[in-house]
Amino acid sequence: MQKICPQCGAMINDNDKFCTSCGTPVKNDDAQGGASAPNRSEHITVNQSGYQQNGYQQTSIPYYQPPQQTNDNLVSIGAYIGYTILFSLPLIGLIFAIVFAINHENQSLKNFARAHLILIIASGILSILLTIFVIAIVAMAESSSSNVVPTVAGYIISLL
Repeated sequence: MQKICPQCGAMINDNDKFCTSCGTPVKNDDAQGGASAPNRSEHITVNQSGYQQNGYQQTSIPYYQPPQQTNDNLVSIGAYIGYTILFSLPLIGLIFAIVFAINHENQSLKNFARAHLILIIASGILSILLTIFVIAIVAMAESSSSNVVPTVAGYIISLL
């Protein structure tokens, strides 16, 4: 039968004199009235962090406990679609995305708004680079007398 350590709450075997987790001495309840014979090993100095014997100090190892997952932070598929439509509105969507990314209690929705803002910034940078590229091609076409460049520039402009 196993006992529970009064110091740390770990499980202890009946024949153990000390807790294997924290080193606290434990009393063995024998059939002789609960008293055990005095033993030299019971006189070891015990401190808060464990026990010391011949220069060895045992410390308890903290075990990883994963965070408890609750359904409070989950956002439904319909909500994602609705927020995508809301964030896609020209100016109002940008304002809502910034507000949700900075100050919202739902971490999932906060991350979604941040991802949407990153996509807005990336598409803005890409459109600026594409505009500069088209302007450079048009400027080269106007300054060049070759017929190949105006044809390429005209094709690119017609695509836009």
